[in-house]
Amino acid sequence: MKEVTIPESVISISGGAFWCCCGLTSITILNKIISIGEGVFSYCVTLTEIHCKNPIPPDTGVSCFEHINNEVQIYVPKGSKEVYQKAWGFENIIEE
Repeated sequence: MKEVTIPESVISISGGAFWCCCGLTSITILNKIISIGEGVFSYCVTLTEIHCKNPIPPDTGVSCFEHINNEVQIYVPKGSKEVYQKAWGFENIIEE
């Protein structure tokens, strides 16, 4: 599995859902997601892109992004970069 788009019908991603999914390179989180559970993307070392369509960052569980690629690019809606930086702690956020 290289690329995943979370369907519109999903509002929450359960803890550990993609834990250690070493082939995952890109994920798209559509705008209905309100929470991402504990350790969901931990150890996804090949993850290079996260596309978030919601202008409000989903709540994240403990260690949600632990041990991922430090160079991962996070793409967010225009005008929401600062709120994502504060919520998720990443600097490499790009508005699209």
